[in-house]
Amino acid sequence: MWLMTTVGFFSIIQKNPHDTLLTIRGAARSDLEALRDRYLPSLDDIEEDPATEHKFSATASREAVAQTLSLIAMDIDYASFTDTRKELHGSRAARIQGGLWEVLWNLRNGQSGPTSP
Repeated sequence: MWLMTTVGFFSIIQKNPHDTLLTIRGAARSDLEALRDRYLPSLDDIEEDPATEHKFSATASREAVAQTLSLIAMDIDYASFTDTRKELHGSRAARIQGGLWEVLWNLRNGQSGPTSP
């Protein structure tokens, strides 16, 4: 699952089919730290592996992640996600998020990539 929030961008997976923990991955340590501070205090220690697609990761129980998703949903108080990301994280973060949105929009509409350079 990909999760784009005002505190960061995450990938949530179950590495082992028999594991009760979910792994939450991110490109920035600060995103995982913000997630822990605001929503998920039980998030395990953040590990770093520069050789992986997502440089930082940590685990949490499936139940804790489910509660966190609920809390994040309850905190939505904005009309524009992009504007809120820009206010909280600056123009660069908003441009990157906007580029990702454009790629996903193009995939939905049968196009292979961004419409502009």
